Parts: sequence; structure tokens; C-alpha cells
Amino acid sequence: MPDKREVVELVKRGKFVCKLDLKYAFFSILVHKDDRKYLGIHYKGEYYRWCRCPQGIRPSGMACQMITSTAAYNVSEDIIVFFDDFLLVAETYAHLLIMVRELIAELEAWGLEVNYNKSVLIPQRSEDLEYLRFVINMERESVRIKSELIGKMRTSVRSAAQQLFLSDDDLSKIQGVLNSGSPTLALQYEFKGVMQQLRGLCTLSVQHEACLMSLIEQCSQ
Repeated sequence: MPDKREVVELVKRGKFVCKLDLKYAFFSILVHKDDRKYLGIHYKGEYYRWCRCPQGIRPSGMACQMITSTAAYNVSEDIIVFFDDFLLVAETYAHLLIMVRELIAELEAWGLEVNYNKSVLIPQRSEDLEYLRFVINMERESVRIKSELIGKMRTSVRSAAQQLFLSDDDLSKIQGVLNSGSPTLALQYEFKGVMQQLRGLCTLSVQHEACLMSLIEQCSQ
């Protein structure tokens, strides 16, 4: 999944933004007939084979990302792709409309179908646009993490601070929630240091809580 820095860098390259979502992305990708024997299942005495990429296994995601990334690259470098979610920016309204049309044509050539209900194909500038975990506003040149995710991150830390004992599972859950809100947070030296200390102490001190809250605050800006 793209991190905030990638999205910020893309936003800097344009003045208008759109997003595009695919319908049945995984199930639109055909599996070669020679490989279908590896994707078979037995059910009630019958044997079935997947003819299209089954959702939930790692190769399906890799295949989807490879195809959608190639389709996007054939149109423009000013597109971010995460599986079936596309974010497009351009300097002008007209240019972005052209990019959208070209991307739709490219995706349809790959046999992929656009989900028009979830897509925003009219170029946006002053209105907020949600893409994955982000809220983007081109006029203000702002990219922020969704407030509900920030709220979950704060709640996770506060709940941990109230516990007398933190197991490894508890710490993993905290790390998972914070990572879902901001993957780059888990890469920060301060965050790694706090988590390392917590695994030794098994309790969340006031200082540790304040440090994590400070890092979350940085993510929300």
C-alpha cells in the first residue's frame, strides 16, 4: 500500500485529482489452463478448478498488481496503483479527463471492468477526495490520514496504557493498528525503540504513551 510520502509527491505534480476503482478485479484475471490444476478444491465429492484468480492467495494479489500497474504505466507516470485502486493527478482539468479515458480504455483492453459507483472520474480540486486511508485536497495541497484511523490509533494506545500487563499479542495488536494507519510510522526509529522497550517491560508507561501519541499526532498532520 502506498505511504503518505508517495501520495504527497504525486499531489505536488498536479492541480486536479481523480480516483478509479475496478469491479471484480481478481476474478477478471484468467488462469492459464495448464496452471488450473494447482488451484483445485474438493467439495462434497466433486473436484473444482479455479479458472480465474481466486481472491485471498498471495499470487492473485501479485498478478493483479502487475497487470494494473502495467496498465497505469502505459497511460501516465502520474498514477498511483494499489491492486484495483487508482489515483490520478494532472496539471489541468482537460488533461486529467484525457488520462481517465485512456486508463479506462487500457483497463478494458486487459479485460478489466471499472466500478463506476466507487470511482470519482470528474476531476476534483477544492473538494476532499478519499483514497485508501488518505483524504486529499488539491487546492490546499494537503494529504492527511482519515480521522477515523487516527482515532483508532489513539484509542489503541490509551487502552494499552490502562492495562496492568501487556502480552506479546497485545503489543502486536497495537503495532498492527498503528501500522494500518501509517505504515511509515513503524519504520521510524522512535517507534521501533518504544516497541522494543515495551516487549521487555510488558507495561506502557506515561512516557511511552506520550511518545506514541506524539508520533500519531505527526501522522495526522
